[in-house]
Amino acid sequence: MGRATSWRWAVVFCWALAGACGGSDSAEKCTADELAAALGAARAGDTVRVGACRIAGSFEVPAGVTLTGHGPTESVLLTTGHRPVLRLVPGASPTRVADLGVLSSGNSGIWITGTGSAVLERVRLEATRGIGVAAEDVDVLELRSLELVGPIVETNRNSVLMSGSPPEVDPDLWATHGLLLVRVADARLEDVTARGFASFGALLVDGATTWERGGAPRNLGTGLMISGGSAVLRDLDLSGTFRGVLVRLAYGGVFADAADVESSGLVVDDGDNFGLLHDGATARHTDLVAGGNGGPAVWIQDCDGVELAGAGMALAGNRLAGVVAVHSSNVTVSDGRIDDTALATRIFEESRSVQVGDGVQVVGAAGPVTLRRLALSGNERAGLLIDLGGGTMDGIAVDTLAVDGFGTQYGALVQNGDAASGWDTSVSREGATADNDVRPHADLSIVGRVDPDDVPAVDRVGVDGVNAIIDPNPPD
Repeated sequence: MGRATSWRWAVVFCWALAGACGGSDSAEKCTADELAAALGAARAGDTVRVGACRIAGSFEVPAGVTLTGHGPTESVLLTTGHRPVLRLVPGASPTRVADLGVLSSGNSGIWITGTGSAVLERVRLEATRGIGVAAEDVDVLELRSLELVGPIVETNRNSVLMSGSPPEVDPDLWATHGLLLVRVADARLEDVTARGFASFGALLVDGATTWERGGAPRNLGTGLMISGGSAVLRDLDLSGTFRGVLVRLAYGGVFADAADVESSGLVVDDGDNFGLLHDGATARHTDLVAGGNGGPAVWIQDCDGVELAGAGMALAGNRLAGVVAVHSSNVTVSDGRIDDTALATRIFEESRSVQVGDGVQVVGAAGPVTLRRLALSGNERAGLLIDLGGGTMDGIAVDTLAVDGFGTQYGALVQNGDAASGWDTSVSREGATADNDVRPHADLSIVGRVDPDDVPAVDRVGVDGVNAIIDPNPPD
């Protein structure tokens, strides 16, 4: 037999053995015992296949192994206890799960931990308690076409209560987190959506994340929180965050604890309270859209370096304020529209109860603030209010603003300090604002900081990881 003929027979023999040479078991698994045995025998490079069936159990996918099915509605894995449905061991080559549905009532639905890389794609996970997908200390994590669904909807959001100190929603009773990433060095997300969770749609702690498309809409409490680390966000939806009853304030997004965030095309509409909260973070948002929120569209406090820009920026129909900057520096707001902000009353520890309805409010600037090429129209109290806190306009630049209003609405005001003559040379006042701004009036009420008790606290997660919330992989 010639060398070429021998090679061809070897290929045919390996193919006939269905993976003995190629690292693949072609037989589809439809029982828990079959699936557990196949995964237990699999090695890096192998593929294990789930049939068009439902399998109950808790399964470990070894490093470098692929587990795949017929799609999220055909191949479904489900919980039998509190352990995760799937435990992924990251590998030198990616450990991969694809084309599966997961139904979880365990502490976590999918748990990924350890150095190496892992991939989830075309997976739909529904969770009724605990955490949907949790990953900790992973080098590279790729999530693509991932849909995470919790139990919270419009009709049951008032059933969720907080308890303990600090008060939190109990993950033993509700699915609290859709996606939780802790110290993931390189997370790459595409078309990932987390909705219906009782505390966070997605919580990213001390990692580096790129997230394109999808988002965290219609969650209770917080849509997306980034604590520490960095993130690049493109075309995400963080809309419709619920507050509920006896639950802390609702936020479409929270960026805190020295997080560095860059976004483009972010949409944060129709939340019960805040659109975006920046607390000790840096951020650059391009073409942000935030409208119809029950609180301010963008809140910035104790930050050094936040920029809102882009001709596509539109903040309209929010309550209290379009943009608030409190005790912050290097803040720039430019090239967009802020319209139709409605009056709202809020209690602050520093200033007690205040009623505000301003397009932009700047309070106690700690450094440079630039407001450039903005259109501010129909804001119920004022288009722009700058409170100098007894200081001067040094470092505050107002360049090419168009303000418009009717009735008693003010256009652009500076109070409580030394406003240099000519500070408003480039402000164009239309409608009633031209007369209202020059009439004598008392200083307008200003906001204070958002109380620390109203900001989601995730310090313990940064220290203790996922276990700070719930043991993601409890013993049998």
